[in-house]
Amino acid sequence: MTIKNTSNKIIGFGTVSVLPGATCELGKEFDSSPILVTYKGMGFIEVIEKKPASTSKQGKSKKPDGDEKTTENNPDANETTSE
Repeated sequence: MTIKNTSNKIIGFGTVSVLPGATCELGKEFDSSPILVTYKGMGFIEVIEKKPASTSKQGKSKKPDGDEKTTENNPDANETTSE
């Protein structure tokens, strides 16, 4: 679990101290910690939820189909005609 200290003071979780504005990774033993619940209720911390890993490959972009007209595939797409 990742938390962010949103207070103006240093806060602590066991032996871990978190400076104001800093983020910290806490172990599973803090999931049900009463101090975590207290700090969250007082607005001193923000729990940052991790997004699930996507199954798409990084670095690969979806290319448009051949039927779509884009300026990349069709140099005439940017030209204007005056009739």
